[in-house]
Amino acid sequence: MKNKKREIWQVILLIVVAVLPWLIDFPGLLTRAIADGVDVELKYYIPIMAGKVVSSVVLVLAYVYIVRKSNKEYTFNEAGNYYYNHSYEWYWICSKIFGYKKCSLVRVPIPMQFKLLINQVFREYTFGNDNNYVRIANEEISVATDKEKTKTVNLVLADTYPISNNLLPGIVNEYMTVRISREHTGDGSRYISEAFCNEVQRAVQQLHQSGCDTLNIFPTTNAAHNIRIVQNSFMHGGRGDIKHIYVYTQPHSSEGDWRFSDKAVIIR
Repeated sequence: MKNKKREIWQVILLIVVAVLPWLIDFPGLLTRAIADGVDVELKYYIPIMAGKVVSSVVLVLAYVYIVRKSNKEYTFNEAGNYYYNHSYEWYWICSKIFGYKKCSLVRVPIPMQFKLLINQVFREYTFGNDNNYVRIANEEISVATDKEKTKTVNLVLADTYPISNNLLPGIVNEYMTVRISREHTGDGSRYISEAFCNEVQRAVQQLHQSGCDTLNIFPTTNAAHNIRIVQNSFMHGGRGDIKHIYVYTQPHSSEGDWRFSDKAVIIR
C-alpha cells in the first residue's frame, strides 16, 4: 500500500467530496448567508440550491479538475523503491481520471509494461535513470528458430538473462519458437541495444507477413527495450499488426523458480 499512498488519498478525498452535500446542509447555510447580507454569485447559488445530487456532481468535477492539474507533471510509479504490482484498472483510473500523464516502467512486471504501452494508457513512459543503462552499438544478436511455421508462434526475447527451453511451459511446445538473444545476456548490466530491438522488429514483421496471427511472448527484457520494442513492432495503427499477443510471466526471483507460468497475460 505504501506505493499507492498518494493515489489512495486522492480516492479517499474524492469520496469525501462526493458525500459532503449529504453531510452538510449547504442550501441552509447559503440561505442564512444571503439573509446576513452576503453577496453570492449566481454560478454558486444555482448548483447549491439545485439539490444534493447536483451539488455532489459539481464538487466532484471541481475536485477532479484540481487533482488532474496537480498530477499532470507527476510521474506515476516514482513514489519509492517498490515493486509496482498494480492492476491494469488501477493504472487506467490514475491516468484517465486522475490525470497522470507520465508513468515509470521500472519495477513493473513485464506483461503489464507491454499492456500499458500497447494500449497507450499514459502519454509518456520512462525507464529510470539513463545512467543506469549501458548503451551498446553493433551488438551481435542471435536469432534461432525451430519447427515449421505455425499461425501461433513463441517469441523468446532473451535480454537481461538467457532463456532455455525448459523454462517455457509445455502447453506451447507444439508451436514454432523464434529465439532472439543478446550477446551480453546475463552479465548483470542493463543495456540499451538498438540492434536487439531492431532484430525483434524485423522478426515480428516477417512473422506477420508469413501468416502468424498470434504471438506468445517470453521476455526477460528491460523497460528501455520494452518501450522501443512495443512502439516499433506492435503499434502500426492496425496495419501490419499481430492480431493476438500474449505475454507470459515469471515468478519473483525470491521464489527460486524461473520457469514461465502456464497462464499468460492477454495484451490484445
